[in-house]
Amino acid sequence: MKKIWLAAPIAVAVAATPFVIAHKAEQNFDAGVQDVSSYLAFNGLPVELTVQKYEKGFLSSKAINRLQLSPEFQNMMGTGGDQPVCLDLVTEIQHDYMTLLQGGLLTATTRVMPLQNQADCGLAEVFTSEKELADIYIQQFGEEGPFTIESAFKIDGSNTITFSSKPVNLDKEIEGKSLKINVTPMQGVVGVSSTRDHVVANINWQGLNVTAHNGEKVGDVKVGSYTLKMEASQILEHLWAGSSEQIISDIKVGGEDGQNFSISAITITGKDTVAENMVSSAGSVNVNDILYNGMDAGSMALDLSFNNFETEATNRLVGIIKQINAQATTTTDPDKFMAELENQKDAIVADLITLAKKADIKIDKWELKLGENSFNANADLRMDGVDQLSAEILKEQPQALMANVLLNAEGKLDEALVNSYADIMVATQSSKMELTDEDKAQMKEMLLMQFSNMAQMYVQMGFLNYDEASAQYNAKVGFAKGALIVNGQPFNPNGG
Repeated sequence: MKKIWLAAPIAVAVAATPFVIAHKAEQNFDAGVQDVSSYLAFNGLPVELTVQKYEKGFLSSKAINRLQLSPEFQNMMGTGGDQPVCLDLVTEIQHDYMTLLQGGLLTATTRVMPLQNQADCGLAEVFTSEKELADIYIQQFGEEGPFTIESAFKIDGSNTITFSSKPVNLDKEIEGKSLKINVTPMQGVVGVSSTRDHVVANINWQGLNVTAHNGEKVGDVKVGSYTLKMEASQILEHLWAGSSEQIISDIKVGGEDGQNFSISAITITGKDTVAENMVSSAGSVNVNDILYNGMDAGSMALDLSFNNFETEATNRLVGIIKQINAQATTTTDPDKFMAELENQKDAIVADLITLAKKADIKIDKWELKLGENSFNANADLRMDGVDQLSAEILKEQPQALMANVLLNAEGKLDEALVNSYADIMVATQSSKMELTDEDKAQMKEMLLMQFSNMAQMYVQMGFLNYDEASAQYNAKVGFAKGALIVNGQPFNPNGG
């Protein structure tokens, strides 16, 4: 009997657990929706997320959410008239014993509400008068919709969100014209720490193919794949630091006029470092194997760095920019927007002065390369003597800041690269019109002569150097005290 009395509280606790978890699950879900809605608003995105209905159950619950364009943005864009534009989502929430035994609090599966259950402002309204569109939608996505979002919330407060989309395979032919669209599924995983200050994300997409036939002409677009790897930690309220890498591969575009363009890969990377209340960011863009009409157009590389930005000032500026951006998307009254901008003017100027004291921006490398020939440039931009400025001066005379800008840049160009790009330009023209070999030779000669005449003029003026041994042009450019200097000489781009 004693054992029964001891077991009774345990049994009651186990039986009551789902009620407690169901209540906690609803709180977490509402808080999550509010977080997303606040994030959308604060970043100036004109979309609102709300909970339309929540049916709380013993081991599972169900919620209906609504994504809706903000009325202000809808009025500004003239979308939908007086009728709101929205999309309803349905979320199935599990908070059962199995989820608890696996260390979880709840799991949630979100999909687009079926067409027949959408509100009047949703997809159903769009497709009511377009039965063909509705048939295509149902054929492609069925009742489950175009995507699924799986959310897993742990007891410690951390959560993992998995996104997956359905493929699209469309083949339509109307009056001798055909359109083929093939979009592969996209998968993404986002992990958020229990304290909401650390995020890891991975996205993988195997691209798309779009082909249009119009008689004998063909237009097509292809993206082979897209991947994203990102990790970031929150430093201050509006300031995050981390690293990321994005790769877009096998890009091809073909026009109806027979011209085509392709890139084997575009790689974009970024990395932030924080030390002694300063944040620095380094980024790179690499575009590899550019082809135009089958001709090698080279590659491009760009390395940028933003160094020594004071963290507190950066954080405040980011917050102000987001606030102004949010104001811009929630009002159609330009006077209100300008008033908000005027209210923030003192804070913006003060923080800009703080940043300008130590920050510098560098183009570490900008390179266009074709074969063994290339164009290379680098630049360094910073401020000098900012301590002598004040917020009052800059408010009344913003142009005074230019007197404190210091720029140093250098560029080098292989002469042979000009010849290569002249070939590409001639090939481009010959794809648009019939040209004989003699026409092509004359066009190339004219292009090279135009460049040579212009280059020689600048060489004679001292604004450009030419090294015969390396067959290379080069120049140094500076900007100081409001004046542009080229190769040590004042330069007026207006010719004065």
